[in-house]
Amino acid sequence: RRVPISPYASSYNSDHLIGRVVERKASSACYHHRACGYLAGLHSFSSDTASSKEERQFDSFESAWDAITLVPKDLLDDFEAELWETQSRKFVHGTKYVSVIDAIDTSIDDDERFFRYLLWNERPHLVQTAVQIPSIGAPYRHYARSTDSNSAQTGDWIARPPSPVSETHLGGLAMVLPFWRQANDPGHLPNCLLIGAGGCSLAHTLTANLLHWNSSLSNSTQTDCLMTAVEASPEVVQASKLWFGAEPSYPPASFDLVCDTGELYLKSLVRDDKAPIDVLIVDAEDGSAPPASMRTLDFWTNTVLPTLNANPVIGVNVIGSEFEIANLVQTLEMVFSKRSKVLVVSPPSKANVSDRHKLIFVVPSTNDDFDCDDDLAHHELFLARDALRGCVDLPQAWEEQVRIAIRERFVVVDGKLTT
Repeated sequence: RRVPISPYASSYNSDHLIGRVVERKASSACYHHRACGYLAGLHSFSSDTASSKEERQFDSFESAWDAITLVPKDLLDDFEAELWETQSRKFVHGTKYVSVIDAIDTSIDDDERFFRYLLWNERPHLVQTAVQIPSIGAPYRHYARSTDSNSAQTGDWIARPPSPVSETHLGGLAMVLPFWRQANDPGHLPNCLLIGAGGCSLAHTLTANLLHWNSSLSNSTQTDCLMTAVEASPEVVQASKLWFGAEPSYPPASFDLVCDTGELYLKSLVRDDKAPIDVLIVDAEDGSAPPASMRTLDFWTNTVLPTLNANPVIGVNVIGSEFEIANLVQTLEMVFSKRSKVLVVSPPSKANVSDRHKLIFVVPSTNDDFDCDDDLAHHELFLARDALRGCVDLPQAWEEQVRIAIRERFVVVDGKLTT
């Protein structure tokens, strides 16, 4: 999710489409092909590594959109056909701002695997969500009927494992659950909020773990919604419901998908006197992650803090420069340092992302001195791979990344790890 995907920018030369725009009456220009938004992004986006002349034919996405919606349908159909023939990629959904593309992958042992990608057309080089599917165009279901009568999963339903798509690093945000469980009473479930739901793959993973956790609690009576996922874009919400299994009517319905901005939703929790949040995940972006409005001291002090319960755990997806990441860490430490520690976790190398990608966690901890051992296995912030299973796709790799983050956060003084 949200990682460079230059192979998805079609090698098919679509420049000729722009040169063959035909005149149409304004009244007929309301029609748009499902590939128009994606093409508008390709012809208006300029990466950091290429000159504007190399990639941009338009100064803005809007101007590209206006032109491409006038391209004849048969030319756009040809673009789709060649994308399928040359790259085995097929549009299954497309609006002005959002595209859903299914693809065949044969990179592992020449075996065919099928994946579905959610793209934000204004930034077509980034994948917002990626999931594995049974076939091109098939419905995605995060849960399947269990054929094992001894299954430990909830009822007759079993969840898919965390995404096997190696390009994603955001699966690591699901570590908020073992972090919370380690720091709090595991006898009850946390109230969880995800800001920036996207295609809901993270929401599915979190709720699958909550459902399994709930079924293991002998005194649990909780049967309603286990978490809330907030997404600001109506088009993303629509795509998530249609193509990524986020339709609440599909059992087991365990999270609410709300169309709203993160700031407004958080303020509504205080205004409506809703239950406080135990686990908060900020996975929102507007070209930067998190958005600039969610990096400020005012946001965390006056919007977030009033919504939180005691001993909350927070996970934030960050994409930025070293300076930008350090500023956000400093802001979080100013707000939460009395009761928590801030860890900056780098994705594993297999995630194939740059150093600009980090995951920041705010974890309950009031002890500044810890007994130091070689592997940190007894450190109160350490997560062993067994605690990570079911939450992330690479438990051993993420265990090592947490260990590295702890070592970078603390120094050894007289045999103890000290802040």
